[in-house]
Amino acid sequence: MKLLGIDHVQIEALDLEKTVAFWQEILGLNVVDMGIRLGLRWAIVSNGKNFSLSIHETFAADNKPGPRITHFGIVVEDFQGFRAALMEKDVKVDMVNVYDASRSYYFYDPNNHKIEVSEVWGGGL
Repeated sequence: MKLLGIDHVQIEALDLEKTVAFWQEILGLNVVDMGIRLGLRWAIVSNGKNFSLSIHETFAADNKPGPRITHFGIVVEDFQGFRAALMEKDVKVDMVNVYDASRSYYFYDPNNHKIEVSEVWGGGL
């Protein structure tokens, strides 16, 4: 069986509107669907091509320790320019990491999800 790619990543959000607005502003994603499931709101934002983020509302009491995604990675057109734009918007951005075949840095969304920005697709591996 051949893997074609990652369809979407799902994250939790304490404030759905703030989180959706963040992803719209930072990556230009558009809301493609939204609704309510089991009494909690959700939204899917996408670039319409190859990246979708499923955002599900949660409550602080739901944030129990356990298996979690530690981060997900993206590649952008302008590695340094995107980092500068994040910093201009007061988004928390870590230092640039230098690897053998690529560089990367992490930034954080309003819910403290860690997103890695790689200079080269797949980290150059």
